Amino acid sequence: MNRTDRFLIGLLAGVLILAAVAFALARGRTQVDYRADETDPEAVAFNYLLALQRQEDAKAYSYLDPALPGYPPRLDVFIDDLSERAYLRDLGNRSFRVLSHKVEGDIARVTIQETSFVGGGLFQGDQSVDQFELRLQQKGDRWLLIDGQRSWWDCWDEYSEYCRRDGESIKPVQVP
Repeated sequence: MNRTDRFLIGLLAGVLILAAVAFALARGRTQVDYRADETDPEAVAFNYLLALQRQEDAKAYSYLDPALPGYPPRLDVFIDDLSERAYLRDLGNRSFRVLSHKVEGDIARVTIQETSFVGGGLFQGDQSVDQFELRLQQKGDRWLLIDGQRSWWDCWDEYSEYCRRDGESIKPVQVP
């Protein structure tokens, strides 16, 4: 075997080892699970965001308060509302972490840290970190979402002239 052949075999072996390591690392990543204690407003906020991220729309929909002024009356309307905001359908490159919560009576404010990852190339990438708040209200033994600064359709909690029902979907009014 000549020197060039040994070099190519060594190079190929190195690539295969790197691929095996990358595969092992990818499979070894822990799966994020829903939080079990939904009597905790932090768990409900986290589970809502995780359901949106996984596009488990029925689960995300179940966390909205049906008393919201612009509450979508059916799941398909909720899905249509989410589709109106592309941001709510593109959460795969984001991670969420509950930072804190504050309860005053039957209202809870949950502060969330959102980390967005942006790839620019093989060895380039960037991330941004931001915070936002979700508000929940306790109804019986459940916490339900009533407002959000992100991951939220504005017309659910503030049904105004900006919003209207077109069929049964909430959409912005088009100004002529």
